[in-house]
Amino acid sequence: MSLILLWFPLISFMSCVGLGRYLGQEGSSLISCLLLFLGFLFSWFVAYKYLLVGLDCVTSLWSWVPLSSLLIKVTLTLDKLSILMLTVVFTVSFLVHWYSTSYMWGDPHLPRFMSYLSLFTFFMVLLVQANNLPLLFIGWEGVGLCSYLLVNFWYTRMLANTSAIKAMLVNRVGDLALILAMGLIWAQLGGFEWTTINQAVMKPGLITTLICVLLLVGAAGKSAQLGLHTWLPDAMEGPTPVSALIHAATMVTAGVFLILRCAPLFESTPTGLVVTLLLGSITALFAASTGLAQTDIKKVIAYSTTSQLGYMVASCGLYQFTLGFNHLINHAYFKALLFLSAGAIIHTNMNEQDLRRFGGLWATSPITLVGITIGSISLMGFPFMTGFYSKDLILEISSMGNYPYWANFLLLGGAGLTAAYSVKIIILTFINKPLMGRKNNLDHDSNGWSILSPLIMLSIGSISVGFIIFPWVNFPLTHPLLDSYIKVLPLGISILSVSIISWVYSSKVGTKMVKNPNFQEINSFLFYAWQFNLIINHLVAKTLWSLSHHHLYKLVDRGWIEELFPKLATKGGTTLSKKLSLVQSGEILNYIAILIVFFTLVATLTY
Repeated sequence: MSLILLWFPLISFMSCVGLGRYLGQEGSSLISCLLLFLGFLFSWFVAYKYLLVGLDCVTSLWSWVPLSSLLIKVTLTLDKLSILMLTVVFTVSFLVHWYSTSYMWGDPHLPRFMSYLSLFTFFMVLLVQANNLPLLFIGWEGVGLCSYLLVNFWYTRMLANTSAIKAMLVNRVGDLALILAMGLIWAQLGGFEWTTINQAVMKPGLITTLICVLLLVGAAGKSAQLGLHTWLPDAMEGPTPVSALIHAATMVTAGVFLILRCAPLFESTPTGLVVTLLLGSITALFAASTGLAQTDIKKVIAYSTTSQLGYMVASCGLYQFTLGFNHLINHAYFKALLFLSAGAIIHTNMNEQDLRRFGGLWATSPITLVGITIGSISLMGFPFMTGFYSKDLILEISSMGNYPYWANFLLLGGAGLTAAYSVKIIILTFINKPLMGRKNNLDHDSNGWSILSPLIMLSIGSISVGFIIFPWVNFPLTHPLLDSYIKVLPLGISILSVSIISWVYSSKVGTKMVKNPNFQEINSFLFYAWQFNLIINHLVAKTLWSLSHHHLYKLVDRGWIEELFPKLATKGGTTLSKKLSLVQSGEILNYIAILIVFFTLVATLTY
C-alpha cells in the first residue's frame, strides 16, 4: 500500500513531463487530476482499514547503506501519524490540482505547472512515509526543490526569481542544522529509524538538548518560525494554488511533523521543550501582529500561516504533541480554503491583490464570501468549527499553572490579533467600498465550478473535520477541569478584537485614528515585519559577506593559498628548471663528469 500511494503522484509527474507537449493543457490536467483523485480515494481507504485493524505497516524495500557500522534501509511506514497526514496531503493536493485547471488555464506552461505539483506531492508522501531520518531528508529536500520551482514558475519576473532564491537559501540554514542533528543522533544511538529514536532512553544533558535544538532549528526553517520566517511571505510571488498546497497546507507543516516524529527526544530534555515553547509563542504573536498591518491579501494569509505554525510548535513545547498534530490537520483544511478563496478573489479582480482596492464583492461572489468567512471563523477558533477543537485547547492548556505565564500571554495576544486580521479581510473585501477610489464594476462571478467546487468541499471540511478526527487522534484529556472564565477567555478576546476592528473600519473616529501619525509609525513597524528583513540583510548577511570576502577570500584564498601553492610551485619550478638547464652546456667533458658522478653514486648505494 505504501508503494501504491507513491506511484500515483509519480506517474502523474512523469506523464506531464514526458508527454505534456503532446497531451496539451486538457490532457495534462485530466491525467494529473485523475491520478491524484485515485490517490485521494486510496489514502482514505487506507485510513479506513487502519481504523478497523489498527496495525502499523512497515515495508522494507532495499538496503541503502549496508555497512557494519551504519545500516540504512529504504523503508516505508504506515502508522497513525503518517496515515492521517497522508489523507491531508492527498485531499488538499487533489483539490489544488482541480482548482489549478481553471485558475491556470490559458498559461502555455500549464503541463509543467501540473508536473511540479505532482512532483511535490510525491516528495511529500515520501517524507511522511519515511521510516528513518535519511529517507525523510530526501523528501525534505525534494519538497524544498519543488517549492523553488513553483515559486519561480513565472521565471521572467524578477521578484519571483529573488523570492525563490531567498526561500532556498533561508531553508539551507535549517537543513544544515538537521544534518548536524542526524550526525549526533547516529553517534549517540547508532541508527536513524523511528523505533530506535523512540525507544532510546536519552538522559537529560548537553548532547540531548543540543540534538533537540538542532532539530528545532531545522523545523523552524521549513515551518517559517521566527528568525527563519522571512522566505514565506516573499514566496507568495508564486501562483496562488502553490500557496495553498505548499505554503499553507503541507510543506510548511513538515517542520512540525519532524518534531512530532522525534517527540520522545524532546520529552527527555526540559530545556529543549522550553526553547520550543518560547519560539512557538513568540512566533504566534509576531506573525499575527505583522499580518494585521499587511495590505496584500496573500501576505495576510501567509503571516497567518506562520502564526498558526507557531501554535503547533508551542503545543509541542507544552508536552502536547498529539494536540499539535491535531491542529496541524485542522489548519490544513481551513488555510487551504482561505488561500483558494483569496485566489478566487484575485482571479475575479484581474490579478489585483491589494485589499484596499477590493470592496463590495458580497453581491458578485457569494460562494467566495461564504468560503472565506468559514475559513476565517475556523481560524479564529470559533466554537464548533474545525479550528476550535485544537486551537482553543492549546490556549486553555497554556493557562494551566504548571506552564510559564508568558506563554499564555503571548498565545492569547496572537489569538486576538488573528481575529482582527481575519475580520479585516472580510470587511475590506466584501463589505466596505474600495478605499483607494477604484470602482467595482463586476456584475457576476467570473470563476467557474473548477474553482468554486474545491471551495465548497474545503468549507465542509473546515466545519466538520475537527469534530470527526478528534476522537481518532485520541488526545488524552488528562488535565483537570479549568475554571469557566479560562475556557471563555479566548472567545472573549476574539469577540473584543472583532468589535474593535469593525469599529475602526466603520466609524469616522476609527478612520481618523488610523490616520494619526503615531498610529502610522506603529503600523509601518508592523508592516515591515518588525524590521527583520533589515536586521538580517544589514547585520547578518552583510557581516557574513564582509567576513567571507575580506578575510576568507582575500586573505586566505587570494593570499596564503595562492602564495603557498600556485605561486610557490611556479617560482620553484622556474628556478629548478633554470638550474637544470645549466647542465646542458654542450661540452662533452661536463657530460663525462656527470656520468662518472652518477655511476659512482649508484655503485655506492647498491654496494
